[in-house]
Amino acid sequence: MKKIDYSLMFVTDDRITDGREFLTVLESALKGGLSIVQLREKKLNTKAFYDRAMAVKELCTKYSIPFIINDRIDIALAVNADGVHIGQKDLPVSAARALLGHKIIGWSVSNEEQAAKANQLEIDYIGLSPIFSTKTKIKDLNEPLGIEGLKKLKLISNKPVICIGGVDEKNAASIMQNGADGIAVVSAISQSNNPYQKTKILKRIIKNTKKYYKSVLTIAGSDSGGCAGIQADIKSISACGAYAASVITATTAQNTQGITDIHPIPVSHIEKQLDAVFSDIHFDSVKIGMLHSCEVINAVSLKLSEYKAKNIVIDPVMVATSGDKLIADDAINCLKKLLFQAFLITPNSKEAEILIGHPIDKHNAEATAKEIGMKFKTSVLLKGGHLDNQTKNVFDILYEYATDKIFIIKNNRINTNNTHGTGCSLSSAIAAFLSKGYDLENAVKKACEYINIAIAHGKDKILGKGNGSINHFGLE
Repeated sequence: MKKIDYSLMFVTDDRITDGREFLTVLESALKGGLSIVQLREKKLNTKAFYDRAMAVKELCTKYSIPFIINDRIDIALAVNADGVHIGQKDLPVSAARALLGHKIIGWSVSNEEQAAKANQLEIDYIGLSPIFSTKTKIKDLNEPLGIEGLKKLKLISNKPVICIGGVDEKNAASIMQNGADGIAVVSAISQSNNPYQKTKILKRIIKNTKKYYKSVLTIAGSDSGGCAGIQADIKSISACGAYAASVITATTAQNTQGITDIHPIPVSHIEKQLDAVFSDIHFDSVKIGMLHSCEVINAVSLKLSEYKAKNIVIDPVMVATSGDKLIADDAINCLKKLLFQAFLITPNSKEAEILIGHPIDKHNAEATAKEIGMKFKTSVLLKGGHLDNQTKNVFDILYEYATDKIFIIKNNRINTNNTHGTGCSLSSAIAAFLSKGYDLENAVKKACEYINIAIAHGKDKILGKGNGSINHFGLE
């Protein structure tokens, strides 16, 4: 089963939003950092429930958050939701699984017998309810389980455990510290004066009690010389303080002078690599480098959607520093389609010209960065290292799609041939800082600063007979 972040579930319906616009409250909470949304409607007729579900799904898709529906499998299928949550008196789990295939199924549990039974069922998580007393389940006859009940049932269960019922910022830390995999919140968010801020508070509590690695997945080709590709990505991510995992799309026979051979990894094996890491590890960002064919690009695209990957940084690698082509001609159009899934793309001037179809120079660079961003509906970092080689400074141009703003990032130009892998390292550094919670502007600024220092520390080093590597760790 695929890995889902269950840490902060919002269970919501329009009866508990104090008369405020339902979707406004939901979007505010989504902006605050929800990890999953469950729509619970008890009184709407089927048509009204369907319409509400479609609207909620659209918002969840916008924020790349899984969306599940309480009880109503028919509605979940009709709107193609990500799954359902069912109770003890609802459709049997086996029947739900037959209807839903690989979609998410959660199951309500309130005692030890049910927790033991859940271990034998094909479900994705159990909803432990009620953990505390709550006014949203007045008719619930079960006594609150409390923290001691959570501890007992956690020892029994081999499924992820989400606690619901009376959960708020006062008890969230205790719940998480005693073994829960997540909390499900109802009125604490929906009746808050500021759903965005309340969600941020709950998210921070969860992060402070669960010490996860800040993890980045790099999907790229291998450089046997170690200057670029997967090798540079892992060094860069590690140096910037995040954990690096990798999916290798191709191996290259490569050194500082160039590439003599490329060996594509079979697509089926790339898919298995992606399934292996996504199903086990929570990634805060994803960096994508060399994808050499349409078949590989399409496979990666599907897996990114399936696992709802976030903070996707794409370095649209087409040509190596040495001038060697790294992507098949017919794959360029496929790569362009993939860019719509990106949070940020990081083309150099030559790659940007391929993407936009006209020459770029220092005079039209800002306008072109925005033009590319508008075309692919994503933010763009147009790398300026080759725009004007005569200046003492390097100007990179960031267009932030969400705010329609342009930022100019200036660093000293360092005269050296040891720049092999700079693009791979920069995009990986950005992904690392995004994984650590930096906003886009500051993630890019810190990554550019890091690369500038790495170039400076490696400018006089000797590696091979061609273009050497930057010094990722600043070692003497």
